[in-house]
Amino acid sequence: MSHARPTQRWNGNDPLTAGGSHYGQTPAQSGLMAGRGLFRRPTTAPRRRRRHPWRLAARWLLRGLLITALPLALAGWLLTSPRFALAEISVTPTTRVPVAWVDGSLAPLTGSNLISLPLARVHRQLAAHPWVAGVSIHKELPATLRVEVEERQPAALVTYGERFWYADADGALIAPLAAGEEPDGLLVVRGYDATPAEEADAEAGGKTGARTTRAAPPLPRLDYVPRALELVDELVSRQPLWASGLIALEALNDEDFVIETTALPFDLRVRAGSVTMRGDRLRELLPRIEERFGAGGLAMVDLRFSRRIVLQSDEPSDPSQRGRTSDSIKVR
Repeated sequence: MSHARPTQRWNGNDPLTAGGSHYGQTPAQSGLMAGRGLFRRPTTAPRRRRRHPWRLAARWLLRGLLITALPLALAGWLLTSPRFALAEISVTPTTRVPVAWVDGSLAPLTGSNLISLPLARVHRQLAAHPWVAGVSIHKELPATLRVEVEERQPAALVTYGERFWYADADGALIAPLAAGEEPDGLLVVRGYDATPAEEADAEAGGKTGARTTRAAPPLPRLDYVPRALELVDELVSRQPLWASGLIALEALNDEDFVIETTALPFDLRVRAGSVTMRGDRLRELLPRIEERFGAGGLAMVDLRFSRRIVLQSDEPSDPSQRGRTSDSIKVR
């Protein structure tokens, strides 16, 4: 026995339902609408049109080619177009690194593609100059390369081998002093045992007749230079009058130095801290020292000892007085 509800249609003019009653229900309640039957789902799903796989693959392939080909074409144009060939090198002038030297070092790069130009190559080209501490490089499209050179700052003039060399605050050698060049008021430090290894090798090769082809070793770092600069700062702070006439320092080793100054008629042997501890006492004793040794009779005063100041006089002209060229004063 079927329990399905009968399908009814209503044309809107049926007298039985015009009054709004059909089996005790209104048309809206009974599911009937004018000109339509009862709402039902279709018994079969609509057929879908099948897409061919090769057409779908061809569509995605075309999209991928468009996505990759356009950037590749743009990159190829940027890397090969003459519009981006390096044509101008702008260099900020410096004191010791000539603009002409920078232009000459970077001249082989002219015409290269600016976009693909490796900055590391530019750094290597300019690092060959001894005064170059750092380089700031900027690319300005389409064809300009801007270069700013940072120079190394000399702190002292030191002896190395038979020449004077500029050295920085860490004691690293920069470049030799050129003939006729003024040192610009730098501190002069005469080093000890400063014969370069390459000069020693050349001298040994000249004696044996052998020809050395070994590459020169890198320049050394002189450890006594930072300590010499610290000693000068101590001298300026504790004894500014002596520092005003400073001529040079001589390094006896990495700790001990000889101070030459026009403010004193003799040289001072000191180490770090000795000027602070015994400089004032020596200044008090200067009248007595001059009275005892006379003007110019004292060659050296040693402040390196903790409880005494050692005085070393010149060799006396009187033979009877020779043999006693040093004395000491206890420090209280």
